[in-house]
Amino acid sequence: MNEVKACIAWLMENVEDKQEALQKLESISEALQNLSVMAEQADEDLKLVLMFIENDGVLKRKTKKTIH
Repeated sequence: MNEVKACIAWLMENVEDKQEALQKLESISEALQNLSVMAEQADEDLKLVLMFIENDGVLKRKTKKTIH
């Protein structure tokens, strides 16, 4: 987080056009949000793969009720 703050401070000090700096920061923010969404999806995918491996390669769905 400190690196992000340092980058923002550097941009605001060194970029002549402050509006351009803000646009760049917004672009970076959007890219980070996209990465966050992709990381969450990858985490869910990994959980599914691990469940598959734990079930010896048999696809099973976890349900709240047991069918007798």
